[in-house]
Amino acid sequence: MFVKAIQNISRYTRPICFVERLNNDDLINGTATFFFINDEGVALTCKHVVSTLINFHEITSKKTENQAIKEAIVNFPNCYEKINSIQYILHPHYDLALIKFDGIGKLYDGHCTFLKDDYDIKQGKSLCRLGFSFPEFNNYKIDANDKLVFTNQGNKNTPLFPTDGIITRLITDQEKIFGIELSTPGFKGQSGAPLFDEKGLVYGIQSFTKHYHMGFDIVNQEINIKDKKEIVSNFPFIHLGQCVHLNIIKDFLKQNNITFYEE
Repeated sequence: MFVKAIQNISRYTRPICFVERLNNDDLINGTATFFFINDEGVALTCKHVVSTLINFHEITSKKTENQAIKEAIVNFPNCYEKINSIQYILHPHYDLALIKFDGIGKLYDGHCTFLKDDYDIKQGKSLCRLGFSFPEFNNYKIDANDKLVFTNQGNKNTPLFPTDGIITRLITDQEKIFGIELSTPGFKGQSGAPLFDEKGLVYGIQSFTKHYHMGFDIVNQEINIKDKKEIVSNFPFIHLGQCVHLNIIKDFLKQNNITFYEE
């Protein structure tokens, strides 16, 4: 259903790859997602993602003690051959941020097209997200100067991972509809992923996952597991993805005079 859409979306959806160096020198890699909305180097992601990147910069700059993370590095692969500068613009209220790249040698192909009207954003509509969960890149190390760096050795890439679901509810606050809830979770690394239909039209952006207690608890019950009786407890939850709504995104782009496309 989403095969052609995924092929199209992948042309301009990219990972944010980061590595954290803990105080014990353990290295932990992770990802988030962003996607380009025009040919001018402007992309969208989540505000909480950009806030983390800013925090990484402060940690590395200050080199303060008594914190879990000693050092952190960030990479935007397959974006530009050379990035001269990056500007962040954060939404004042919702989990949304712009990334404006000034670079040489554009490596992304095309840009997203938003759904023109929100008439089709209804319960039961099947949509998909495409992001970078389960990172596999390992091109980093602590160098001879005791500095965490990216290298030209190892795996530089991490695979795209799609998740589909149906719209379960539209999320509102006191002012307006601001979110789209899906029947499936957005996985770690998919923050900032585009939410799109089978035509590849973008409806929103993956923000976070909510966890609702389902009430079907099992507490200290004896159950047969592999032909052996075991005492188990289980507290099941349903995990639902929440995305920033199309209209919030468009308003944010208009407020910042950003070129975007719709159909």
